[in-house]
Amino acid sequence: MIYKQTLMRIHVLAVLSASVLIIAGCTTTPEHAKPTYDSDGWISLANGHDLDDWIDVGSAEWTTRMISEGDGEVPVIYGWNTQEKSNSYLINKQLFDDFDYVVDIRLPPGANSGIDFRIPEGVRSRFSHEGYEAQVCDSDRGYPTGSIYNITAAPFDLHKVGDWNEIRVRCEGNRIQTWVNGQPACDITNDRSLRGHFVMQVHGDPHDRYAIVEVKNPRVRPLK
Repeated sequence: MIYKQTLMRIHVLAVLSASVLIIAGCTTTPEHAKPTYDSDGWISLANGHDLDDWIDVGSAEWTTRMISEGDGEVPVIYGWNTQEKSNSYLINKQLFDDFDYVVDIRLPPGANSGIDFRIPEGVRSRFSHEGYEAQVCDSDRGYPTGSIYNITAAPFDLHKVGDWNEIRVRCEGNRIQTWVNGQPACDITNDRSLRGHFVMQVHGDPHDRYAIVEVKNPRVRPLK
């Protein structure tokens, strides 16, 4: 319930903010800097202001904003899905081949999500069959958080239930590695896909018809 109330407040605030701009006579969208490299070569894939660099697929609603963290702010993307058993996705428009990818993700207990990567251009379904998915789910003992779904399983006890979990994916050539909260999860070689998009997902929940995902500060560092 707390997750639902929080996301509904964010949604209402976004609508109200847009209304204020219209009333004030603003007819153009403020320009925000596109993701840029920092001094260590990392690129932020979210700006906390809009989702212009993403394509949504499915029935979920997505929004983004900046939140305070430490001495600064970081972007968070929120997705919520009211359709039972209907999975939805948010596809980043950029393509990457070899990279380090780090994202912090939080789900309600028992919810199911994942971080898809190296998804070939033009794919709009069956992402884990065309590219790869790093599983994020605290209740799946077959493929726990950090697993490369349908390929290899991670240890079960790496996920912090109901809290933020840092997921790291590193791809270099056909080698794929994952970490959960700094702990090694998977290390494989696979040639299914060597280049593609990052995708966020939120599953439909058959129990209460309301699934939620929060994705904080998604960032990538190209390796070449």
